[in-house]
Amino acid sequence: MRIGVILPQLEIGSNPATNRAFTETAANLGFRPILAYDHILGADASNRPDWTDSTNTALFHEPFVRFGFLATIAPEMELVIGVIVLASGNPSWSLSTRRKSIFSQAASSG
Repeated sequence: MRIGVILPQLEIGSNPATNRAFTETAANLGFRPILAYDHILGADASNRPDWTDSTNTALFHEPFVRFGFLATIAPEMELVIGVIVLASGNPSWSLSTRRKSIFSQAASSG
């Protein structure tokens, strides 16, 4: 059995150093799968004062772009996407095009 981690997307924020530290720590602890998910909707908290889940201001990174960055940090990690919302991106930019673009960017930066 392999045990992995879920990337705490809302809690971790956008700082690359924090994302790097989390990923390196997970890899060093022996976790292999790391899961992230796509998200496009959030409630407007001004209309729902008791809302405690993600809001319309929550920061969600596009999973393939984030994984391109994480792959350069810990290539041994298995990158798993729990949910991908294809309709949220440019509809002419297919999944295979996204992969090629991201992997070429990761390869050129590493």
